[in-house]
Amino acid sequence: MTSSPAPRWSSRASAAVAAGSLALVALTTVPPTAQAESPQIDYRCSATSLADFVMPVVLDTSLPQRMTTNQATQVVLTSTAYLPGSTAEQIADKGGVTLEASFGQQLTLGALAATAATSVPRTTIPAQTPSPPVRLGAASGAFPWTAPSSPGPVQVAAGALTGELRWFDDGGVKQTAKLDCSVPNGQPPLVDTVSVAASTTTTLELARTTAAYGQDVSASATVTGSGGVPSGEVSFTAGNSVTRVKVDKAGVASLVLADRPVGTSTVTATFVPSDPLLYVASTSVSKLLTVSQAETGLKVAVTGKRTGSATRIAARAAGAYGTVATGKVKFTLKRLGKAGRWARVRTLAGGSARVGFGSLTVGRYKVVVRYAGDTSHLPTRTAKGFRVKPG
Repeated sequence: MTSSPAPRWSSRASAAVAAGSLALVALTTVPPTAQAESPQIDYRCSATSLADFVMPVVLDTSLPQRMTTNQATQVVLTSTAYLPGSTAEQIADKGGVTLEASFGQQLTLGALAATAATSVPRTTIPAQTPSPPVRLGAASGAFPWTAPSSPGPVQVAAGALTGELRWFDDGGVKQTAKLDCSVPNGQPPLVDTVSVAASTTTTLELARTTAAYGQDVSASATVTGSGGVPSGEVSFTAGNSVTRVKVDKAGVASLVLADRPVGTSTVTATFVPSDPLLYVASTSVSKLLTVSQAETGLKVAVTGKRTGSATRIAARAAGAYGTVATGKVKFTLKRLGKAGRWARVRTLAGGSARVGFGSLTVGRYKVVVRYAGDTSHLPTRTAKGFRVKPG
């Protein structure tokens, strides 16, 4: 509950209180947000056996600034009224030394009308003349309220204030005055504004939860809202990668997760509304995506297969889904049926490596190419036979 300051007397209110007149004070029309006090409301009041007076009142509700559609809550109204000093002097003239009160504060919360009942504990009436205003503050009992089913702002406005004043003399004898107060100019002052947004649910689907490196994985998120299909974007998070995709008219956002690194990563989808005052963001249940090393394809080509020409062997390594392999390749060349064996190691550049073995003699040869693999590609080997002919 927010503590209430001393009354903010305008010059017109001060004059009205001092004279006991029915003068009214203009109010601001800017609605306060929930959990903020209302502007000072200068109620025009009449009470049995007392002269009419203007009583400043500050109201505050326990409503949060933001709620979701159809959300139920309990509302408590805090009311701080300031009985004018001139009215306190009249009560003192009637023998009153202490004062208590009960109020029924009418409110409208959107389409709902409610009355919040408050009981002000007994307080001492100041003995000095002129008397200062007497603070009458209390909190109401809780009453239920359910936010509407459609999103949008809900204004809380104050209506009439009724109740009674009870004062007691030194002997404890009680006198009672029925209280009837109306709002300034008949216009219900705004007390609070609650932003009511539609709740949303985001559901994530992956085309597969296991994939090889380079294999595309389709991800889609479906967003539903209590107020219809919400507009906005879905933020897909896969490991440290974040991609935002606009939600279509059906409430779906889709993308392809390409070239995910080897390992297990967490994928989530978070709906980000285009208008956070109308819709609430939501995050899907996370899913795990496990990416394994891709199988590697290895192609070998031999040139210079005649004596007098330099023999060269080229190898190209690529993942099963078109990814470029890195790492080292070992070329082992052997002459079939006769002694002779040569080995060379090269590092792939752009997925390819080449090695030269000079000018070979006539005969049959076999080259074995071994790829060692990398963090994303599995190792593999292949062999190729060829014949060197006379030049």
